[in-house]
Amino acid sequence: MNATGIRPQSSRILIEPNRADEKTEGGLFLPTEVQTKDGHAQTKGRIVELGPEAFDDYGGEAPKAGDMVYFNRYAGANTTIKGNDDLDYWIIIDGDILATIEE
Repeated sequence: MNATGIRPQSSRILIEPNRADEKTEGGLFLPTEVQTKDGHAQTKGRIVELGPEAFDDYGGEAPKAGDMVYFNRYAGANTTIKGNDDLDYWIIIDGDILATIEE
């Protein structure tokens, strides 16, 4: 079990989305509603844990826990969950992963 206390089921993936920037490069603070509305940084995140059936039908090298990925903008929009570590996580389906980011 990971530190979040959340275990995704089936083909679901637990994602820690990148946090939205709180200020611009020029130093101006962005209001919370702007951060949320504009979706700053919320199409990129790190895979925390994979469900047991995630990427079962995937033909290539499947992403794994710890990988940074791009995902559909509205993936997991209604499934924000607070983990045991008090951070917000999303649960999305494996088909919403668009690409793995090589670091």
